[in-house]
Amino acid sequence: MLDRDKPFNYDLLGGWLVKSPLTKQKLSAFGYASMGEAARSSEKVCLLADEGTDMSWLTEYLEERGEPGMLLRIGSAGEGVEVYQFLSEERINEMFRGEEMDAED
Repeated sequence: MLDRDKPFNYDLLGGWLVKSPLTKQKLSAFGYASMGEAARSSEKVCLLADEGTDMSWLTEYLEERGEPGMLLRIGSAGEGVEVYQFLSEERINEMFRGEEMDAED
């Protein structure tokens, strides 16, 4: 269960903090220029949201910037917190490369 009173490893997708030198340094250490880049390009990056939060804004935002894909709910991190992973169109295609999909399935 996620204890919201204890610090944990996270970064924000928006707001003034994402432009701080410390955030940029932290992302750079992992080879990313932004949280958006990390979210759309790494299988190791998960997105947390309060249960019931409409996350469609993120896929719409990335699609407007030429990064189509989908958010996949992969689990929960305690009561009231959902865990998502962004799958770019390229990653989806790689996952299903060589597999034929039957329209009746």
